[in-house]
Amino acid sequence: IEEGDEQLVLAFASLSVISLAAALDATSLSVALSVMAAELNSTTVEAFWSGTSFLVTSTVFQPFYVSLSDIFGRKQLILVALLHFTAGSLIAALAKNFSTILVGRSFQGVGAGGIISLTEVIITDMVPLRDRGKWFGYISGMWAIGSVSGPIVGGAFTQKASWRWIFWMNLPVIGVGYFMIILFLKLHPASSLPLMRKFRQVDWLGALLFSASLTSVLIPISWGGVMYPWSHALTLVPLILGLGGLIVFTVYELHVAREPMVRFSIFKNWTLRLVYLQTTIHGVILWDDDRKISAFRFGLSSTIKNRLAQQLELPSSYPQFLRAVQKLSSRSGTLGSSNLVSNPSSRPHTANAPPATTRYGDPMDVSNIDDYDSDDDYDYEKDDPRHPDAWQRNIFET
Repeated sequence: IEEGDEQLVLAFASLSVISLAAALDATSLSVALSVMAAELNSTTVEAFWSGTSFLVTSTVFQPFYVSLSDIFGRKQLILVALLHFTAGSLIAALAKNFSTILVGRSFQGVGAGGIISLTEVIITDMVPLRDRGKWFGYISGMWAIGSVSGPIVGGAFTQKASWRWIFWMNLPVIGVGYFMIILFLKLHPASSLPLMRKFRQVDWLGALLFSASLTSVLIPISWGGVMYPWSHALTLVPLILGLGGLIVFTVYELHVAREPMVRFSIFKNWTLRLVYLQTTIHGVILWDDDRKISAFRFGLSSTIKNRLAQQLELPSSYPQFLRAVQKLSSRSGTLGSSNLVSNPSSRPHTANAPPATTRYGDPMDVSNIDDYDSDDDYDYEKDDPRHPDAWQRNIFET
């Protein structure tokens, strides 16, 4: 699709609308938790899980959505994600207790996982390599708008009307986005294979191993130091089992799966490793800032020597760490996303990408821009849209 193509602009507008809805929902609830807890007579732990359940399900389902979209089609799967998000919003808006809200937030997380991952993949499908950084920057801009305005909108609804409007407001935005996707997102159809054959192509065992193992890791990390001490069996046992399960999943994907859900070959590239490392740190920064909580004051410091924890608690430690990654990138001859921001003229194609500092300084996945002077030189096998940029961030957000 050519950059000036009206079809591209309309398709991109539809993706921007649903990204805005997901960003608003991700941050708007935090300011209303105390009011919700008082009205529904819930505990602090239940209020805590209303945010965590969203992040856990969003993280777990992101790679599965992308894998399914390879088989059934991007457009079909993003519409399914929107239906999940809508169902979750309705459940939460009508909830009479916090247990129902947790169910709704989980459904919203499933939908948001699809929105986040498939938006990035669809842009990769639609936009030529040399222009990709710019379009990712625009999507990050929508996330910045939603992330910043979410707490303001949520606080206004909570104070002037009801916290339930935080969920009701999703419906018109998602509704507009849904019909825009149907009308304007024109993608090549998926494989014409029979439906049953497509189902047989799905990496069901890999999806089960990944979902169960990652959930088993994320949940004890979430409640460690909050509900249970880090040394408690209910924290350590699922954490160890989950890590073991992820090892089994990796071996299975590398040596057994015919259509692997995650292609680990992408981790062989040092540029990608550094970009993913920065995205991981970004997840910690974003949600620590959103919740006004330091991860180390929240319980992790009990497992780390005090001196190290004190250093990590300093606000300056984050930029210092990212600067270290930048230096490593330049010395190793590779390009991480922060290097792209600080030196936008370092490569022929990087000038096309606006500073990737939106969405609270989101280090977007622009790693494939490096080392190619034209699309003709580009190795499309390397341009796998399954890059785990988004869900790596979500793992540490959780």
